[in-house]
Parts: sequence; C-alpha cells; structure tokens
Amino acid sequence: MTGAGSRAGGRRSGHGRRHRAADAIWAVLVGLLAFALQIRIFDRASIPMDEGQLVAVAVRLLEGEILYRDIHTGVGPGIYHLTAALFELFGNDLRVTRWAQFAVNTGIALILFTLARRVARAHWAAFAGALFILLTVVGFPVLTMLNYASLSLFLALIALLVLQRHLESGRLVDGLALGGLLAL
Repeated sequence: MTGAGSRAGGRRSGHGRRHRAADAIWAVLVGLLAFALQIRIFDRASIPMDEGQLVAVAVRLLEGEILYRDIHTGVGPGIYHLTAALFELFGNDLRVTRWAQFAVNTGIALILFTLARRVARAHWAAFAGALFILLTVVGFPVLTMLNYASLSLFLALIALLVLQRHLESGRLVDGLALGGLLAL
C-alpha cells in the first residue's frame, strides 16, 4: 500500500501502544466536545411538524395501532419502531428521543474520527469529528431531534467501518455483519 494510508498504518504498527493511547485520548476529547456542545442545546426547542409526528406515531404504535394500516406515513418503519422501543424502555418523553439523538451525534463524531484516523494523524482525525459536532450546533435544531437521516448516516458509517475490517481480515463474520447493517 502506498500513500497516506500506508504511512498511517506503518506509524500505528511501529509505535503500537503509544499511538493507541494517543488515539484513545483524542477520541475522549472528541467525545467531551460532543458532550459540551450538545448539552447546551439538545433540549432548547421542539419541532412540532417532524418531531411531533415521530413521537405521535411511536405512541400510537405502543397503543397497538399498526403502521401503514392505521397510521399513514411515507417514512420507513425503523425510526418509528425504534422510538416506540425507546419509549417502552424509558417512558413517553420527548427528552428520550433527544438523548438518543445526542448518542447518535456523538457516535457519528467518534466514527468519523476512527475513519479519518486510518489516513491522518490523530489531531487531524479529531478535527473531522469536531466539525460534525459543530455542524449540530450550526444546524440547530434539526440535528437535535431523532430522525431517520442521521440514524441512517450513523448506520452507514458503522457499515463502512465493518467493510474496512472485512476487507482487511476477510473474516466471514465481518461480511455477515456488513450485510446486516446494510439491510437496516
């Protein structure tokens, strides 16, 4: 392999533990930034049209109604069933969906760091995650509500990580996990 990928790989394999510790520190910093920026805005507004519809459909599902028979929507079922499951576990509260999106945003930032770390030094890779978290602030309030677009991005980024792992290892389990993630 040539280019930045081989240098990053060589750098990591040549200095193993030290670089893993540095990567962990940078990942923690990205996570702390995600927490610090999101905690200030995650519950500052509601979006009755999109968020209200999501919550209303989830509650109706919990009451026994059937999606696409009793409830009409043009959105795929996953986000509604996930929200209903979250409500079943934690209660019917809008803040439950906000905390879920908080976790999705943080996960996206950390995955972006992990992906960027494969081709860049840790401080530049952290910049990728930090920029996404800054986008949540700039895009307020859209990226503070649980929605299918950000959840799809999160799952697609996980699939990309699994694909890279599968291509490197050739393990069947990674290939099967990739197929499952793509099916979601």
